[in-house]
This record gives sequence, structure tokens and C-alpha cells, in this order.
Amino acid sequence: MKKTLKKFLVTLLTAAMVFSSLAITAAADETDEYTLFIGFGADAAESGDWGYGYAGPDSDVAGDVTATVETIKVGETKTVSITLPSECVYTWWLAPVLLAENVTDLDATITVAIDGQDVTDTVDFAAGDAWWYEGTGNYPDTQAIRLAGGYNEWGTQYMSSPVFTTIEYTVTLNSITTGEAAPAAELVESTEEYDVFLAMGADAAESGDWGYGYYGPDNGGNAGDVVATNATITSGGTATVSLEFPAPVVYTWFVRPVICATDVAEADFTVQVLIDGEDVTDSIDFAAGDNWWLEDTGDYSNANGNQPVCVAGGYNEWGTKYMAESPSGFTKIEFVITANSIMVGGAPAEEEAPASAAGAVDLDGTYHAYLGFQTPNWSFRNAFDDSGYGRDTSDVFYQVTGWDSENNAVTLPGTFTDAEIAGNGTYTVSVDGLAFPDGEFSSQEFLNLIFLSTDIPNTGEITISDVQLKVDGKSVDLAAAGAIVSPDSVDYLNILLQNIWNEDVSEIGYYNVPMTSMSITFTVSGFNYDKAADEAPADDATAEETTEAPAAEETTADAEKSGSNTGLIVGIVVAVVVVAGVAAGVVVSKKKKAK
Repeated sequence: MKKTLKKFLVTLLTAAMVFSSLAITAAADETDEYTLFIGFGADAAESGDWGYGYAGPDSDVAGDVTATVETIKVGETKTVSITLPSECVYTWWLAPVLLAENVTDLDATITVAIDGQDVTDTVDFAAGDAWWYEGTGNYPDTQAIRLAGGYNEWGTQYMSSPVFTTIEYTVTLNSITTGEAAPAAELVESTEEYDVFLAMGADAAESGDWGYGYYGPDNGGNAGDVVATNATITSGGTATVSLEFPAPVVYTWFVRPVICATDVAEADFTVQVLIDGEDVTDSIDFAAGDNWWLEDTGDYSNANGNQPVCVAGGYNEWGTKYMAESPSGFTKIEFVITANSIMVGGAPAEEEAPASAAGAVDLDGTYHAYLGFQTPNWSFRNAFDDSGYGRDTSDVFYQVTGWDSENNAVTLPGTFTDAEIAGNGTYTVSVDGLAFPDGEFSSQEFLNLIFLSTDIPNTGEITISDVQLKVDGKSVDLAAAGAIVSPDSVDYLNILLQNIWNEDVSEIGYYNVPMTSMSITFTVSGFNYDKAADEAPADDATAEETTEAPAAEETTADAEKSGSNTGLIVGIVVAVVVVAGVAAGVVVSKKKKAK
């Protein structure tokens, strides 16, 4: 099935620069009008066809969609809607969109109706941000604001994927605060030499197998016997990058040149494309999209400070198609890139990071810790604060969740023992009675993720040390870096023991798979008091609590299991992960890593 990998649309670096440049803020004039509409993408007739889509009055429309577009002022209430000729099969993403520039603060009240029925009470408006900038259709992420209350298969899910013929959002715009951009510093031509490679995801033997993949040198997600020729480039220079395959490519999901530069403010590139030695440059529509843009690729991501520059001229099955058709039947593809200019500077000084959404630590309080993991076949227990499968958002948190042959979520054997953290001391979390289906570890003989999730606010006041991992009762050597604080732990203190997308902890000592048990023992310090002494060393009844998996054998997943490249997104995957290469980090989902 095509379209199983979905692009993470948020270019966070650009958005961060926009917000940090706002020097003067003021309430918007009540006479100012803003365009309001619903943006969405959905399946029309079959899973994955993306037959319905609308992204605003100046963007492409997919299918026979009737959309109402309104203008709205502060203090007004307006209703916008999408109506389809037949019920959609599945919604990939959905959000009310407001067009407004230089917004620093916004407050809106939203109600939702599906096929005439008010479903507002079922929408979790606290699942994510109340509003955010995100590129939508032909509107850039400096103009298009998405409002809470929708659904994103690879990001925040304020609701389950809605099936509808008509959906309405009624928006009351309570207030908007805007700002004037501070003058940017003078741009200068870069003197740096940057690494360049050609990123690609493609089918090797059959449709949807994602048997070929290249996302940069030494990237854990690379797939197939691909021979890559990489290069370096400077402003004013030319570089040639290519990929060669042992057998013809069946289908190309995406292909794009990638320049490993994160500080670019302006640039201009000229590109030549050759397929199996034939120059196909004249057939490429370079005006189809941006000349360059920032997008996470493999282990290069905005979250870890390595988001690269992507260059026009390729193909993206779920995005811009500079090539009219997905290239197939070739064994070599080559891009010749000339950097006419690469300009750096212009970004204002970064503002102080906002306080953690988790709030302050109660140094006299109690907290909790949980063992989490993900197998190569995407069976998992996510972080406690995961938006889709976390402690407060899903009834599957206290179980091991796997997937059946039809991609439905099912309960796998396993009982978790969680820890109540009550003061400074040593604690253990564990899972016992594991039994995985045949083939769970056929692709690799180790886990994608092993981590410790806590609800301790990540303010730096509480530390976790002396982390020990046991698998089937045997101690496992951790990576050279040892267990590390997840680089993605903005709000809560999470500890990574293994993450195949993070080079610091991608490889640890040998352990048996499939395992039947795991445990993580760790020491906590920084509280104002110490943990009470255990009554019996072998039975820490005071500090640990055991929660058995629910009795139900099957639960319903909100979205299909992705193809071999995402998390989701993951949520993989969106919430987006700060591990190298993920949308997703310790906060994981059934989704595979997006490229």
C-alpha cells in the first residue's frame, strides 16, 4: 500500500526563528480580518489513496470537495466546513487554519460537529498546543496557523481519525497579539564546506516493501544494498551525489539532495538530474515547490540541532513532485548541485527557553517511573506522557501492545511493575512474562528502544544515576555513554538505555531475544527527603506497584501501522522525537521513523 509514510510538515527551526524575531507585541486591531478555513487530507475510496484534500482557497484540491471559507475578526464567531460527495474512508490530517502573520499569542474557542452532531465533548483540546504555525498547502509556516481540535496521523491527535461527509468547526476568535519583526543581522556568504548526500526511500522487490533506503552515511535506517556517492559543497561550488542499486527500483517514495547545513538563512541552487546516465533535467518542474527548505532526514533533525537543507528537483509521493512521476526501473540516479549562493546570519539571538510544561518539581513530593520499550516489529510500551498511548490518554498503557496481521492493536503477554518514587534512593521497574509472536526479532536481534519514563519535571533538580539493565535476569553492558537523559526530554525526566536512532546509545551489550523479562534499576537523588527503608530487601512493597495488563485481547488502533520507514510517526512517532532521525525519541508509538 502506497502512502504509508507521511511527511512531518512542521519546519520547527523556521518557526522558532520567526517567534524569536518578534520584538514588539500588541493586541491586534479589532478591524483586522483573517482568513479561516479547514485544511485536511483523507482517503476517498480505499486506504492510502488520499483522494480527498483541501489546504485553502489558493491551494490544490483533491476530489470533489466543497469547502466554506470565512474571514474573521477578533470578537467574532464563524463556522467553516468541509463537505464530501461520499463518506471519507480515513482522515490523515485535519485542522482549522487561520491565516495571520507575526502572531505571538492567540486565544480561540472551538466547537466541532460531524455530520450535524456536536462532538466537541469528545475532543481533547489539551492533547497539544492550542495553536501553532505550520506550512499548509501554498501558505508558509510564517502565515498559516493551525488551531487545536483536529487530527494528525503522524502528530497530535485531538480526536480519533474522523469518518464524515460533512465536518464543521465553529471558531470564536477571542484575541490575537501580534509583533513587529526585529531587524535581522546582515547576511554574509558562507565560507563553510558542507557534506552532501542523496536521500531516498524506494521499493526494491514489490510495492510497499521499502527495500531500498538511504538517509545519510552511517544512518541506522538505511536499507538494501545501496551504493552511495557523497560529496562536499561550498557556496559557489558544485557537487555530484548519486545512488546505485543492485536491481531496478520498483517505486520511489521520495528522493532529494540533502546538504548538512543548519545555519542557512538564504540560498539559491541549480540542479541537474540524470537517471541511468540520461539527463532528465528538462522534464523536471523546478517551480513546483521551494528551491530549498529545511526538513528532518534520517539522523539529521531540527530537534537535535542537525536539521539539513533539502534541495529542489526530486520527488515526494506525499509532498512536492518536481518529477511528474515516481521514478522507477532504474539502477542509478544522480544529482549535480551548484550552490549559486549560501548565505548565513540574520537570525536574532535566541530567547530564553520557556519553562517546562510539566511545571516545577515538588522536592517533598512523590512521582512515578515506568519501563518502556519498542521491538523491531513495533510492539511497544510508550512513555507515560505519550499523546496517543500514554498513561492518561490510553487504556493500553499498562500492557504490552503488538499488531495483528491486519494492523489492529492487540494485547501481548507481559506484566509491568512500576515504581512510586518517594524520596532519594534506589528503585526498580520491570516487565515479566513476556511472550512475543514468531518473527518479532527476525529483522534484528535487539530492541529499537529501551527507556525509563518518569513523571518528574525535567528541571535539572532531580537526577537519575547508577542505571542498571537486566534481561532475563542477566546484567547488560550499556553503551559507552551509559544511560543518558533523553535529548527529547523537554518536560519530563526520561532516560535512554537503547535507541537505535541515537548514536550515543544505539549499541549496547548482548542480551537474549526474544526475552521473557527485563528490569531497570536506578538511583534517584535531589529530593528533600530519603526513601523509607524497605521492610524486606526482596519485596519493595512500599515503593513499587504492579499493574497487570487489561484482560481484553484486542484494542482498536487509531491509525494504520505505517510502512517500513516511520512514527510516526511517529509519533512516532509526532509527537516529534529529538533522537537522531526520529519524530519520535522515547515518546514513541506504533509508527516507524519518518525520513
